[in-house]
Amino acid sequence: MLSRCGEEWQGTRGHVQDALLREEHDWERAMVYACGSEAMIAGARSRLKQAGLHERRFRSVRFRLLGGGPESETT
Repeated sequence: MLSRCGEEWQGTRGHVQDALLREEHDWERAMVYACGSEAMIAGARSRLKQAGLHERRFRSVRFRLLGGGPESETT
């Protein structure tokens, strides 16, 4: 699933959290592990918390560039 892609992309388009919210989930019991950019993580966390996901049940790894190379941070 890609949110930003060219016309040649034949796969699913959009945001993962939007796809999840279209399905039925028990958000009070669900556990989410998200990987992506800081913006993607913040957006997913916000939308899923609004749906009822508890903060302690959201884990993430944020990827960012530092000094020209990929780095990550786990929360």
